[in-house]
Amino acid sequence: MENLKNHKLAKWVWMVLCLYVVALTCSIAGMELGAALLTLTAVFVVVSRLIRKESLKFLRFQGDFLLWGFIFFIVLGAALIPDLSIFERREIIRSSRLILTLYALLIAFWVLRVNATEKITLFLKTLFSAMIMVASYGIVQFFTGIDILRKAQYTDLIFSDRSVALFRVKSFYTNTMSYSYIFGMLFCVLVAFWYLKGIKFKNEWVLRIAVPIVLTSLFLTFTRGLWIGLIAALLVMSALLSWRLAVKTLIGIVFIFGILMAVSPSSRERIAGIVTIDQSSSERLQIWQNHWAMFKDHPLLGVGFEQNGRLMQEYNHKLFGHEWRVVHAHNHFLQILTGVGIFGFLFFLNFSLCMYWLAFKLWFESSRTDHFSRAIALGSIGAQTVFHVGGLTEAVFVDRESNHAYLLVIALTIATYSFMQYSKSNEFKHI
Repeated sequence: MENLKNHKLAKWVWMVLCLYVVALTCSIAGMELGAALLTLTAVFVVVSRLIRKESLKFLRFQGDFLLWGFIFFIVLGAALIPDLSIFERREIIRSSRLILTLYALLIAFWVLRVNATEKITLFLKTLFSAMIMVASYGIVQFFTGIDILRKAQYTDLIFSDRSVALFRVKSFYTNTMSYSYIFGMLFCVLVAFWYLKGIKFKNEWVLRIAVPIVLTSLFLTFTRGLWIGLIAALLVMSALLSWRLAVKTLIGIVFIFGILMAVSPSSRERIAGIVTIDQSSSERLQIWQNHWAMFKDHPLLGVGFEQNGRLMQEYNHKLFGHEWRVVHAHNHFLQILTGVGIFGFLFFLNFSLCMYWLAFKLWFESSRTDHFSRAIALGSIGAQTVFHVGGLTEAVFVDRESNHAYLLVIALTIATYSFMQYSKSNEFKHI
């Protein structure tokens, strides 16, 4: 292998990437396998370059030190927080592997860019095709409750009175939240490529049917946090394209939800729950109160990344005088603040803002004729909006499946922006 120029390596990377993104739409086990194979490939590339004394400069990106700071406080907590078992310390350190997945994805995109740029387009076509099939299955599931992967009947009905047998879409996942936020993020990328014509299928109708099918399946999840996040994302994305499109988008959203509230009392109850305090909202407030109290008692290092649940029952007794639910914080900002403390949280928050700003930089700095880069930028802005707005009512970042989708989006953003910068400086020949 000379530098990153190796067509056999590129072919292998492309196959593993395709496995990874297809799994992203339907299987956590497949995601983890794909991520592991990509990580091993990345280690091979890095070690080979180090042996040859070649530069790893292409792996530097805006805000990378913020991510490393976040990881540092995760690991520091595993080492210093008292009363953790060996198993818990190991799990905390294991959870920090997200940084390995991100760098593995970055290296994979660089290998494809240097050797076979067209493979990146094929990789995205594979992703969008898988989304169509999985979303179509989800729509069938909405009406039938079918769950072909599990023997137990799917019982997550939508309406509280159970008068209508309609089921929240979760597709192949174990819960509807994972489907909602993964497909919510990926939908933004899909709609950006459709609108900007960032890639072309042989049959143009593929993207045209993909957009309404995936959007319909997302609505049928009846996940209100996802609805809010997706509405915010579509308004931001359309505003970047034109203010007229933003107005049309807003009118369309108001019209659709207005019709649903007018014709369906059950839908009206569900939609009204967005702005009123129902049982679900009331429980979230108690969960937030519990986690905030936990943070105030452990402000510096937190209680351990993703270890909030081990103390929740204790705080249920302190605050409410009885045992209650042991769940995540239903807010990934509060979940992370409680888990890693104030310093780790500030690194996470600033890294998130940095990635969001990077997507805007890619949008404003890319050429208007570079439809691929602009689609990545627009899709990333939308996906990150879904991720963090949704994260206000759900711990999306610590959901393994959703976290993989987020890493994929920011890896595409970082790599595309870096490609653009290297192209402008004619440094590709040194890669």
